[in-house]
Amino acid sequence: MLVSCSYCGLVHERGYKCNKAFRPKRTKEANNIIRFRSSRLWKKKRDEIKKRDKFLCQVCLLDKYFTERIYNFHNLEVHHIIPLCKNFELRLEDNNLITICNFHHKLAENGNIPIDELTGMIKTVYTF
Repeated sequence: MLVSCSYCGLVHERGYKCNKAFRPKRTKEANNIIRFRSSRLWKKKRDEIKKRDKFLCQVCLLDKYFTERIYNFHNLEVHHIIPLCKNFELRLEDNNLITICNFHHKLAENGNIPIDELTGMIKTVYTF
């Protein structure tokens, strides 16, 4: 049976592996990161950080980077300031983790919120 390929637009036999298909290479580091994100240890640390940050987005709390509401407790995520792919050893360090909403998390991941500023926000959390 022939089917149209969604990768190259040609017609192939069903089950044919097209060369144009995107196949990311899995590295040992990538597998470690994936395994870590589903671990019980990470889930426990993530909950601790959210509790430390009073279940509020720390960027919204300081009214920076297009904040819509100051006390934002919706769609919270814990962000690694120094990414896991750059330094896996800092994965559970409190000084490398901050609670932010998913909007600010995307900004931080894209580099629109500087690392120094996020680190400074953590220092203000510890002074509460």
